Amino acid sequence: MIAKTSIILIVILLISNFYAKAQVKWNYDDKIALMLARQENKFIVVDFWATWCIPCQKMNSRLWENEKMNKYRDKFIFLKVNIDTNKNFASRFNANIIPRIIVIDASYHKLCDKKGFKNPETYFNLLDNIPTAPNELTLLLTDLSGSINKKIQSLYNLGKLYQEIAHKTKHQLIQSDIFKLSSSIFDKVISTNLSREWSVKASMQKMFNKSYQGKCRKVRKRINELNIDSMNSEIFHLLNDLEKLCKS
Repeated sequence: MIAKTSIILIVILLISNFYAKAQVKWNYDDKIALMLARQENKFIVVDFWATWCIPCQKMNSRLWENEKMNKYRDKFIFLKVNIDTNKNFASRFNANIIPRIIVIDASYHKLCDKKGFKNPETYFNLLDNIPTAPNELTLLLTDLSGSINKKIQSLYNLGKLYQEIAHKTKHQLIQSDIFKLSSSIFDKVISTNLSREWSVKASMQKMFNKSYQGKCRKVRKRINELNIDSMNSEIFHLLNDLEKLCKS
């Protein structure tokens, strides 16, 4: 009886020690993390790990238990995913190399992706340069489950929102990843084939993303291939702005 009581006390002390060191509030249930992200309008920092992963243990002690992590506890929702016990979530992001950190929104859209661990400063820099989730994000994500017309409008606006978010970071790799995310959302608009107008507008927004990354040569060629036979005022202004951007 005494031995059993001692074991229980040791377990309690170990758990207490872990939480005392933790600088952020970890979630271990992805569904709860996604729900909190919607409720609090925040991005989710996901840490893929496993009990056998030695670099993951180093990351835990040098990064997650570092006092500097305190500054991010209110900026993000934090989720730990054991790739051996939560295989469904891990397979969604093909998480077979760990340690690995990704940042996603409440609809699984991935903003950035970082594999391996060398030093905590790399990750502090990454977390510093991910913009705070804008107020309208949750509303747009919620509207994705509406009617087809509402969904297309929301997808288009979401693509534009991530385009704006990309402009808010000076971190080149993060900015590139967010522009790619924006373009992938515009691809979803195009793939619906709802109307020629939506397809053209989404295609042009993808060209804006390329232009912002200095790929104007490809954009000029794509503009000539668009073959826009009739334009409403919105498409005309988009084309005009795109041409100006590529000339500047």
